[in-house]
Amino acid sequence: MSFESLITYEIKRVSNLFDITNPALSDYIKTKKTFCIIDQNLADYASSLKVYFQKNDIEAHYFFVEVSEKNKNIQSIIDFTAFCFKHEIGRRDPIIAFGGGIVCDLGGMSANLLRRGTPCIKIPTTLCGMIDAGVGIKNGVNYADSKNSLGTFYPPTVVFIDLKFLKTLSEKEIKNGLVEMIKIIALKDKGTWSLLKRNINKFIDKDFDLEVVELIDRSIAFMTEELSTNLLEDNLYRIVDYGHEFGHLIEIITDFELSHGEAVGIGMRLSNNMAYSRGLMNVKDYEDFNGVFDKLNLPYWHKSLSCQKLYAKREAISRHKGGNFSIVALYKIGDPFFIKTMSFTDMEYACGAMNVMEHSHNSSNNNRPDPGYLPKPVYIPDALVFDVGGTNLRAGRYSLSQQKLVSTKKKNTPNIWNTVSNGLPYDTLIKGMIELGKALFPDEEPGIVTIGFPGPITPAGEILSTPTIWGDQFKGSASLISYLQSFWPHSKVNVINDVSAAGYFLKDHYSEDFCVITVSSGIGSKLFINGKPYTGIMGRGGEIGHWVSDTSDEALMCECGGKGHLGGISSGRGALAHAKMQAMLEPKAFEISHVGKIRPNYTEITNEALVTAYSANDEWAKTVIDKTAKQLAKVIALIHTTTGMELFIIIGGFSIALGETYRKSIAEFAGDFCWDLGQNWDEMIKIGPEETEMGLIGAGIFSNAINNSIYENR
Repeated sequence: MSFESLITYEIKRVSNLFDITNPALSDYIKTKKTFCIIDQNLADYASSLKVYFQKNDIEAHYFFVEVSEKNKNIQSIIDFTAFCFKHEIGRRDPIIAFGGGIVCDLGGMSANLLRRGTPCIKIPTTLCGMIDAGVGIKNGVNYADSKNSLGTFYPPTVVFIDLKFLKTLSEKEIKNGLVEMIKIIALKDKGTWSLLKRNINKFIDKDFDLEVVELIDRSIAFMTEELSTNLLEDNLYRIVDYGHEFGHLIEIITDFELSHGEAVGIGMRLSNNMAYSRGLMNVKDYEDFNGVFDKLNLPYWHKSLSCQKLYAKREAISRHKGGNFSIVALYKIGDPFFIKTMSFTDMEYACGAMNVMEHSHNSSNNNRPDPGYLPKPVYIPDALVFDVGGTNLRAGRYSLSQQKLVSTKKKNTPNIWNTVSNGLPYDTLIKGMIELGKALFPDEEPGIVTIGFPGPITPAGEILSTPTIWGDQFKGSASLISYLQSFWPHSKVNVINDVSAAGYFLKDHYSEDFCVITVSSGIGSKLFINGKPYTGIMGRGGEIGHWVSDTSDEALMCECGGKGHLGGISSGRGALAHAKMQAMLEPKAFEISHVGKIRPNYTEITNEALVTAYSANDEWAKTVIDKTAKQLAKVIALIHTTTGMELFIIIGGFSIALGETYRKSIAEFAGDFCWDLGQNWDEMIKIGPEETEMGLIGAGIFSNAINNSIYENR
């Protein structure tokens, strides 16, 4: 059973909202009774509002609030809602929030809590409220030394934008709003940025001509465009958080001595400084952004701030982003991206640049900081990453500064089935890795080398087993680190499990803990808890492919030499072996099947033929795949029952090729094996993204974490 609810609300640009002949506001007060929460600084306009309601026969009650971040708290909500109950608010009597962003937050949250939801009308009077806080559906108050840490999602019935109210604002409030305007325009549109540059001083002078009005309208449109597809923040990667990740922390650290706009302005500059230091932000746009911002003469810093304090708060950013650190920055105006790692060196550079920029601004005749004064950007060498698969050996060059895979190479993996060797093709594998590494790094040494390897890996990087490429011939343990370290002596070499590498990729796509399961030529798994794989102190965890699933005499053999292992049953190789056995045991059923028509000789059945028949709803193929899927579902149900894990992400070429029907079968079977406590298995089991370089990218993300720890502990 599932339900959907459409979220709708109106944003209306109006003129002379409180003119007694203007029905725009009164039309939304059907009950002829309303409750207003008003910024006490708007007493003159409140008088006009009272006259408006009297002339329109509306019973109105007025609650004035002293606006400050310190009063944006749960007590203010309690005081206002108590006032509403005292005057007998009805279920459909609307709340009117008349003021800036703080008043809109207090009014919206109160409306949501009163009788589980009364109508809310927002009339933002500040530039910040009009283009940011007032036009969304978020409402919040400050709590436990955190900004907006208590709050709700609740859409207003309507938001009225009357630019007349901007005339009431102080220069500081205008600048606060301009920071939000700079933010959304820098994120969205280079052309509008040029329009802003030409007109920014008009805002300070309160010269609201047609171009200024156009800038306000575009800012509202840009903001609502970003919010409309993610109103409930299902996706925590939000570009509109630009500057706010640090900005909210700065407000708390400075005890709100800096205004919201001032704090967010510093936050945006810190993000830009990090992007510039990594060589990611275009120099011209970096200068351009700083030049526009400097026209506002806002603070660069505050005496309460320090690099150490801000860096120490990075976990607060991660918690706010669902466990995954990210801050928004710009490649250039109109082209945002996410910085997903931050070292202390990054923070040092960003803060140091602020001090240099402030000095340059104060001593410059043209009020324009010269990037030539800035510290030299930090050079971060790229990482060399490997994904050792049963079929292919892949290598990639991963940019730690850009946080992306920039080039790849591959060749066949030397395994016991395709390589002639007196023993294990160990040396052949090492030579192949060095060959690919040299092709990707012909003239320099990588900063970090990370290998995603199929099999259990100890914390020291030793390989305990690897049946996917060396079958049952591998005994004891071995280390790739010493071999590769001798070739790249200045690099930090790491070996991690290949499924762990894939998990590092997936953790940027899923905010909750999960179990990743790969179904390809073999089967593996890893529990990811708090963004890291849990494998036990010896690295032996997560090897469900070698859990004995079938104890019958007819059980299939696994690559490791064991019998009845899950990997020998439910992997691509296992499904193929089972299909051939069924075809041999039931030749007539096989003959009339879709697979039999594609491959009449059962010894020539391929995974491709099996997938094609399964996708065509062939009963014989479905019976084969369902038998293998049932064994996998049994293990998934066991993991859930023993650990409480609620999300299982299935990856690997074979599972992705089988697709949605396969996923649904596993979900159904898992429910059959598990105690029914209300689990929604259809939601708990997902097919992961179709990314062929998942292992390489995941190894790169792991390399980023290693790089950060090197800088932090230097």
